[in-house]
Amino acid sequence: MMNLLLLSLYLIGWFGQPVQPDTSIESIHVSGVCHDLTTAVYLPVEIYAMSGTGRTRLGQSDEDGRFRILLPLSATSISFTSPNYRTVTLPVAFVNNPTRKADFRVGITMGKQDSVAVRQADQLIVSNDLPDDVDVKYTVDPTDRQKARTLAISAHGYRVPPGLNTTFRKGKIIRSLTFEGAQPGPYQALVSTTDGRVLIDKAFTLNKGLTFLEVRPDAPAKPVPDKPTDEKRVEKAAPSTATVYFDQSRYELTPETKASLDSVARLMKNQPQLLAHVTGYTDHVGEQKLNLTLSEFRAKLVAGYLKNQGIADARLRVDWQGGNALVSPGDSEAEKARNRRVIIQFSRP
Repeated sequence: MMNLLLLSLYLIGWFGQPVQPDTSIESIHVSGVCHDLTTAVYLPVEIYAMSGTGRTRLGQSDEDGRFRILLPLSATSISFTSPNYRTVTLPVAFVNNPTRKADFRVGITMGKQDSVAVRQADQLIVSNDLPDDVDVKYTVDPTDRQKARTLAISAHGYRVPPGLNTTFRKGKIIRSLTFEGAQPGPYQALVSTTDGRVLIDKAFTLNKGLTFLEVRPDAPAKPVPDKPTDEKRVEKAAPSTATVYFDQSRYELTPETKASLDSVARLMKNQPQLLAHVTGYTDHVGEQKLNLTLSEFRAKLVAGYLKNQGIADARLRVDWQGGNALVSPGDSEAEKARNRRVIIQFSRP
């Protein structure tokens, strides 16, 4: 009986008819939207997975353009189709054996059939299963120093950092992150409590297309290794990015934000060769022109604070992108809050 079932599935796939996903197989929850490159309008889509057994229909978006699917861990690629738009097909890879508990969010940019093909950026899509009763230091970065300080180009043509270095305060863990500036190659995920206990320290390889990573403690927390004392090793340990967040439509620096920027200033004073690229962002709510101005205020305010802490103007580069480089495409308040940010990208001459 099992052989007949497998044969039937094989023949259906052979003749191009999609089969429905088997909910009993290992899979992960993926939700998100597909949107038009030029108008940002959410699009109706159908979603398919490709694997060694053929093509499987995973589902379709609702009337608002949002979708939630089960993506099999056996999938090798995923396709998004929409009437009058170019089909987007991307390879997929899975890191750290993600579980059904994980919650992944994706945003796919699509272009019309009569337009130039949209350049699809490689994405690292992260689901964080971390304790929310403690502050945690959070780093996901390329281990290649050159890649860590190289900005990638998003589908919209904006420069975006390849990773993240920040601190999540108690009760404010961001559960789902998307790195559109991710670059294929070796990465490191290091998460520890502020009192020095390591929750996860995992090396992994980021592949072309969409790479899904669930960040979760796999064992009881352990002490952070002693910090290196050799000057060169200390410099090598410098993060590639730091991120601070803002309230909706605001650009004031909160005490928490100032504390984070004080840490950035200390880092740059201790490493005089370090340069910082400060980029402001907003969520996608409201007029694009106003969002661009708000992101400018945020970036300049952060840079001004660092200058007041003794960082020379020549070491700071300021940029702003409004709501055009979202890390989370959803409309919930939690998702919009992830986009109201300033990213500080570190580099050396």
